[in-house]
Amino acid sequence: MIGVSTGQNITNLIPAVQRGMNVTKFVLLETSTAISKKWSQGLLDVLKERDILVECISLEGIDSHISKIQQKIVDRFQNEKEPLIWNLGGGQKPQQIPIWEVFKMRNEKLNIPDIVCYANQDDTGRLEIWKYQNSNLTTIPEEISVDLSAEEIFKVFGFGFLEKPKMIYDRKKEVIFPKIEDLFGYQEFRQYLLEVAAFYSNKKNDKFTIDDIRDLVCKYSGEFDNEIREIIESDKMSKNIAIRTLILGSNKKSGLLERKLTETSGFKFKLQDENLRTRISEIIPDNLEIIPDNLENIPDNLENMPDDIIAKLGSPKKKTGDYFEKILIDRIKSKLESTDEHNIIAAYANLKTEKNGQTIAEYDILCVTKKGTIIALDAKTFSFEKKDIDARLYNLEQGSGFYRSFSAIFPYDTADFDQAWFKPIKCLPFDLSKRRLPFYVVNDSGESNFWIKQENSAIIKTFDKPERSEIGWLECRTWDNFLKQK
Repeated sequence: MIGVSTGQNITNLIPAVQRGMNVTKFVLLETSTAISKKWSQGLLDVLKERDILVECISLEGIDSHISKIQQKIVDRFQNEKEPLIWNLGGGQKPQQIPIWEVFKMRNEKLNIPDIVCYANQDDTGRLEIWKYQNSNLTTIPEEISVDLSAEEIFKVFGFGFLEKPKMIYDRKKEVIFPKIEDLFGYQEFRQYLLEVAAFYSNKKNDKFTIDDIRDLVCKYSGEFDNEIREIIESDKMSKNIAIRTLILGSNKKSGLLERKLTETSGFKFKLQDENLRTRISEIIPDNLEIIPDNLENIPDNLENMPDDIIAKLGSPKKKTGDYFEKILIDRIKSKLESTDEHNIIAAYANLKTEKNGQTIAEYDILCVTKKGTIIALDAKTFSFEKKDIDARLYNLEQGSGFYRSFSAIFPYDTADFDQAWFKPIKCLPFDLSKRRLPFYVVNDSGESNFWIKQENSAIIKTFDKPERSEIGWLECRTWDNFLKQK
């Protein structure tokens, strides 16, 4: 196979590993831009790891000179009597025209049945193939079917992983991944998660005045002497600077203000749902500090819990989003394994990318399709800032190409609409729609898609698709609809 190196080299890789193409060597034409920007390295690495021989031909000095490029290609392949595959995925017209002309010449004059191909990764996912049949040029589309891993796709773009990704699904084999208890079907538990998220969000926005600092100094003065002495002795600083460091913090230690901001005192949650109380009692033994009628420590403080209980409830992090994310991972894994009506070949959890040793992005759930495209899903339990959306979209495109999708998934249960604690995410679908970010919802009270509309301060819903003439309605698709992405 012969192709032209490009900033989107995934278009060269896909035909090279397409099932049935049987490519054993790839010859890469490199323009001066491709060489200076090192576009080829990732592609070459992936091909070599798949035992495909590689060769690079420089076009420096003749980048846009059609006739000279054509002659260089003719000279290189004049002794190749076996059919060649010409890949039109990369390059611009000054490089693609010579490729096409050599393809025609070898067929029409030398009677060598070369073919031309182009990977079209749009919704249809077709590999377009041109060949001569009975002296006539014909087009034969094939369905793209490749087994690229997430690591290979990101590597093509020069990205690596900070650590080995946690695979949750592999079409070829069973993947073992620890499950947690899914309590999200209980309205009172959803209330707990959203109220904790709101509590921490408000804590982040707390403002401290000089009087607040004075009160802190007075309240904790008994603890200050030893800590100040330690800071002075370790960092050799004055007492005033030591006090300031103690309150505001340093690179080595968080300050008193930061510690106060993360305190959970004041947040209490009493369970009323007897079924939920019973369920939690079955999960958590009575001899543990956490009891069914006070959920303030679930799933926050799990340090003293046995490993099997931690596995059921989630990791010991002070974020309710972690719990929701783990629930979503379990549900997606189960759905992928229980049906073949999707084109996903692999899925990963908590995948972190890096470049030159620097962290670039983290994805809650990332799926790879047989078209070689990426589907990224982000679990949210609260808000989604525009700058966060823009950064994630940019990083995903940089690492996996134009053919990727990024969607949010968040709890949006129709049974919760009228609850006061639901207010923080009540308008989230409309906010995301304005930002043109696709989203899916977790609605355990209903299994079908529904539509919502804002009327004054209320949200009205319907499970019947509104007529096109009715404006203002927004569709909320259930989370499993992401499987329909092609």
